[in-house]
Amino acid sequence: MKIALYVHDLFIEIGHSNALIEQVNNFPEDKIKKIYIFVYSYGDLKILFPNLNKKTKVIQIPFPNIKPFIIKELWYLLFTFFYNIFFLSKQVIKIGIGTACFNVDISNVQFVHSDWKKMYFESTKFSFIQYLYKKILFLYFDIIEYLFFHNTKKLIICLSKFVKDYIQDHYKVPSNNLSLVYSSTNMERFKLIEKTKIELINSLSSEFPDLLNLDTAKPIYLFIGAFERKGGPDVIKSLKNIQNIKDAQLIIVGKTSDNREIKSFNNLNIIHIQFTNRLQEIYSLADCFVFPTIYEPFGLVITEAAAMGLQLIVTKNKVGASEILHDLKEIYLVDSPDNLPVEKARVLSISEKLNLIKERREVFEKYNWSYAGKKLFDLCSEIKNTQTPK
Repeated sequence: MKIALYVHDLFIEIGHSNALIEQVNNFPEDKIKKIYIFVYSYGDLKILFPNLNKKTKVIQIPFPNIKPFIIKELWYLLFTFFYNIFFLSKQVIKIGIGTACFNVDISNVQFVHSDWKKMYFESTKFSFIQYLYKKILFLYFDIIEYLFFHNTKKLIICLSKFVKDYIQDHYKVPSNNLSLVYSSTNMERFKLIEKTKIELINSLSSEFPDLLNLDTAKPIYLFIGAFERKGGPDVIKSLKNIQNIKDAQLIIVGKTSDNREIKSFNNLNIIHIQFTNRLQEIYSLADCFVFPTIYEPFGLVITEAAAMGLQLIVTKNKVGASEILHDLKEIYLVDSPDNLPVEKARVLSISEKLNLIKERREVFEKYNWSYAGKKLFDLCSEIKNTQTPK
């Protein structure tokens, strides 16, 4: 079997590409002859595909730094569309992320902009120029998604039931063209490091010296993701509104459009890390993961935090991971980001985290990457069988 993967940037640290990487790594090695990867940028193939890297061929899209974003999106779409027609064999099974490439066989949908649009404009402040550009950008998304999904014959993989229902209802995609495949978490990559918090802080402090200011006798809150879009301001607001709490400590991992918003909260001990590949240590250090996003087709950081034995405070409306994490201890799924129960956070010992991990393992064994990879491979096999003359 020969397959092609279509994703703008292929890195383990990026949630949507990480999901595709994990699924493909769970394909039977002996069944894969060649993997074509269409990307603007990518990581070390030996790390991305440790057992399949010798079978990969990268087609790097020209002009990777083209701007603005809408032109970059359109250029990728046009380049891959015509490349597939003129240079790629019809026997190659084409797997794309969302609407990145039009003429694919399978689309792994990570985000639906038409479903997110209303919430985005209601929750974000713009200057006039920004507002105008965003309106044009979302008009582009509306057109592309309509053309891509409406009456499509492609096989569509959805990360959550709410995404599957929306695509089926909004774009009239036949139910037999839709598959629900939850993402998972790599239990080896996100395995609790059984060290004391002092040891973890000392290990991380050479790179992040502000961590030395943490008080290990108090709960450590953690937020990971795009600060504004994923609900970072709501986390800070909730911490400030708690009575009888002083100097709450919060680690933020991710980019923000304005660092002043974070720095303005002087009575909170906020440590901001824009990027790190040491998430396993950061998760192990924290006690409570807070993630009040208002739109998240799945949310790998949610299942990662759950797999690491943290307390979780997560919104559940239009948040895919909440569909598999309900009724679990120390996981609080809330209706709104307005009143987060952050007062429930407490310092967790290593043994308490290990007990929570043990209780949650059943979920992760049911929805693991092996299962997700098999589902995607089976869809590829179905397509391959229709291509092979009987």
